[in-house]
Amino acid sequence: MTGEDGGPGSTVVGVDGCRDGWLVVEWTLQPVDGLPATLQASVVTDLGPLIDRLRRGLVSAMAIDMPIG
Repeated sequence: MTGEDGGPGSTVVGVDGCRDGWLVVEWTLQPVDGLPATLQASVVTDLGPLIDRLRRGLVSAMAIDMPIG
């Protein structure tokens, strides 16, 4: 997601391990009247595409809760 000016987006992502892979929650701020716009949750089996979005600057920040045991 990119900002209105095409620059880095204002999307933050939280990731947590689950039985079916990874639970991903994305919060995207879109400056429409100053209100937050979207909250989206999904389950993925591969974090590669999400990490690629982070490397390309399409995600502003990402936190990953790594399962231990």
